[in-house]
Amino acid sequence: GCAGFNISGVIANMIDIAPDHAGQLLGLSNTFAIFAGVLGNISTGWLWELRRSFDTVFSVCFAMYSAGALTYHLLGTGEVVFVSGPGGKGCVTAEAMAAAEREG
Repeated sequence: GCAGFNISGVIANMIDIAPDHAGQLLGLSNTFAIFAGVLGNISTGWLWELRRSFDTVFSVCFAMYSAGALTYHLLGTGEVVFVSGPGGKGCVTAEAMAAAEREG
């Protein structure tokens, strides 16, 4: 359902903030997402065994999803953050690259 809106925005944002390294950034973020998926399954089983109801499970899921969306909204940016250095070597911030271009 609505998670598709979130996923499409996050993936597009990877290209915005690190155009030369979007693949590596997406791989790293998906690695952390796998841990969340594993822990989510374990905690769902534990909460259901504890309460014998999915009300608590859905409440926790809603709270976590809302906190993530709020954090992304407050801290997310569409500005380029990392780009490849001169000659495609290294990784520098976009601000450092702009300063170097101003200096000549």
